[in-house]
Amino acid sequence: MPSTPLPLSPVDALFAVAGRAEAQFCVVARMEGPRPSREDLVALVDERWGDAGRLRLVLRGRRWHDSGEGSLEQHVHLGSEDARPDAVAALLDAPLAEERPRWRLVVLGGAGDWSLVLVVHHTLLDGLSARALLIRLLSRDLGDVPTTTTIATTGVVAALRYGLGAVARRPVAHRPVRRRHLALARVPLSALRRPSATVNDVFLAAVAGALGDGGSRWARVLVPVNVRACAELGNRVLPLEIRLPVETGDPARRLAEVARLTAPDVRARAVAGAERAMRWTLRAGRLALRLAEYMGMTRNAMTCSSMRPLPPGLRLGAARVVEAYFTTVHRRGLAVALTGASEDMTVSVVADVALAPLAERLASGIAAELTGAQNRAASG
Repeated sequence: MPSTPLPLSPVDALFAVAGRAEAQFCVVARMEGPRPSREDLVALVDERWGDAGRLRLVLRGRRWHDSGEGSLEQHVHLGSEDARPDAVAALLDAPLAEERPRWRLVVLGGAGDWSLVLVVHHTLLDGLSARALLIRLLSRDLGDVPTTTTIATTGVVAALRYGLGAVARRPVAHRPVRRRHLALARVPLSALRRPSATVNDVFLAAVAGALGDGGSRWARVLVPVNVRACAELGNRVLPLEIRLPVETGDPARRLAEVARLTAPDVRARAVAGAERAMRWTLRAGRLALRLAEYMGMTRNAMTCSSMRPLPPGLRLGAARVVEAYFTTVHRRGLAVALTGASEDMTVSVVADVALAPLAERLASGIAAELTGAQNRAASG
């Protein structure tokens, strides 16, 4: 835990100007079994997360300060007995208090079938950090899940690479104006396994196929890339911009094109450029951060993120994890994500409520692309 104020990293600073609820995301574990009391959950949170200093940081000006919190009790809540996707989306719409560390842990649902929802502002943590915390909370073996507070000194967002000349027809690239809608679709992990391709590339190819099948020629996506040198909590991802091959009809060729766009050498060049851009942006101050955010909004892009499934055997008391999913920040009106629990994966699409039909079609379309490709591989 820092004893003196610490500066923001470049990516912390970029999300700090992104608004209140707009930069919030969540990681969700759906549980089967008895729902815990608030007292029991608070005790477990203090035990498992008590040494995670990042969870006690509050933003004041352009520096992180120790909030002085002892117990993490004020961040733990029992919500309604409604655990449907719309109830989770409502948690995303409720702004986290700026005067406290910006996260909350909420239980939704009734006895026997309920969800544990970790809501976080992206200034504080990225999705991988939130996933690590959830595993730590639900694991009997604490293992090597990170708890250290690290303020990164290198930038991880290449926003200044985006040009003002990119303003174009953007069917979903707009600021959310009402509330959010969450669409979900489940697929087996086996549907994402290919002998010579990563799960992330298979997922992106399925997104491209679903967009293409829907007649969309809008294909620019931001793909978060982990740039951690070691295990740490904080913000250590780079949104790599790629143009998905939505016009490519052949699934095998489409997957090969995605693999080329996400190759290690491409990612390495993007990281180097992002570090230079964000160092300059942070030095230039708040106006430059606002400009970077605006220039990112001019791109016809959505966020498309995937994480490994939660490991098997996670429990909270007698309740076990039966499903997991997460949402990513949808600064451009639409965001697609993939994770799961054990051998089951869940596609999530979060969007402005005005785009709810599109979100539902896209979630089911991605799942259909994945299962269709699996069936073709089995029959071939």
